[in-house]
Amino acid sequence: MMKSSVGKLCAKVAAFLIAVTLVNLLMPLTGVLASTRRGMGATGIVRVSGSVTIDGVKGTSGQTLFRGSHIVTSADSESIIDLGKLTRLRLLPETDFTLDFSSESIWSTLGNGALRVFIPAGIPLSIKTAGGELRTDPSQPSEFLVQVDDENTRVSVRMGRVELSSKENLNTVSGGEVFTTASGSQTGSEEDEGLSNRQKIGILAAIGAAAAILVIVLRGREKVEEPQFGGCPIVPSGTTGQTGICP
Repeated sequence: MMKSSVGKLCAKVAAFLIAVTLVNLLMPLTGVLASTRRGMGATGIVRVSGSVTIDGVKGTSGQTLFRGSHIVTSADSESIIDLGKLTRLRLLPETDFTLDFSSESIWSTLGNGALRVFIPAGIPLSIKTAGGELRTDPSQPSEFLVQVDDENTRVSVRMGRVELSSKENLNTVSGGEVFTTASGSQTGSEEDEGLSNRQKIGILAAIGAAAAILVIVLRGREKVEEPQFGGCPIVPSGTTGQTGICP
């Protein structure tokens, strides 16, 4: 009888210990699943053109991008980040960018350079710069270009609406508008794809040179063009069997 009671007690203790062990094993797994549902395991795909580094290592097209990635594009180089759900970020040349994201939101830092953003409705995005912090309106899709030069931030919106908070000011920039923190002014859109002043001057010089060449060519044609005489040539009679009149 005594042995039977001891055996039952041991069985209960063993069952209790097994239950406690299972709970301890399942708790971390539950946390992982919850993190995944919150988008903690979200990843992106990157495409590169030219010299691009990701976390200090040379990046390659098709590489998986994780949270907290630091991307730097060199001169004449670009990178496109695809985060799924029609969300794309295009890093223009000489851009320093740090990206953090989940399946529900995107938050990032643009240290320098230019970034073009394509983002659908329903996904909020924030970008911190030296000139302030930019936030999109998640109720509608957005497409815009943000450029950072030292402490100046310039936002050019093609579609949607973004808010740029700088110091104590909050500015709303809608489609077709441009805002610059340096002047604190808002103007009509003038997309320039992040071109530097030197590149802009080069383009203007090329246009001027092409126009000058066109003028020279046209003037040359005017000088060498042969005069147009009226009538037809007179053929002396008797040489071809015709009279001295036009055939």
